[in-house]
Amino acid sequence: MWGRWLRALAVLSGTVLIHELAHALVAWRVGGRVQEIAVGFGPRLLARRINGTTLSLRPLLVGGFAAIDVEDLPPERRVPVLLAGPFANLLLGLLLLPPRITPETVNSLAGPRPPARAALRRGRRHGDAAAGRPSCRAALSGGAD
Repeated sequence: MWGRWLRALAVLSGTVLIHELAHALVAWRVGGRVQEIAVGFGPRLLARRINGTTLSLRPLLVGGFAAIDVEDLPPERRVPVLLAGPFANLLLGLLLLPPRITPETVNSLAGPRPPARAALRRGRRHGDAAAGRPSCRAALSGGAD
């Protein structure tokens, strides 16, 4: 049981780290100053300063933050910094999902095909008689199909 929780925390923390690093990388690229990149909230457990930026790990591993001086950036440079994190999440999702999606998984999620689709594949159309029974159209008109 603890293994599942630890794996879930590791995946969540890794995703948060990638998200926050994307914000920071774009901020550095457009000339912004990144004070700190943290995974977790609360007091610092571990911290290391690299090139003027503090990387820290905090105890509540339910999120994180990138402390960036965005006010020093012109508005046209702020937008890419703000969008970098969500874009990284989308990209990460696209990179991780395709190997798991196969025609078999799609079919298993879709479930069995309804009989109408099978009838369409055999060349029947809506209103045609099926399995020797008159169609609804024929029954309503009083005639046989």
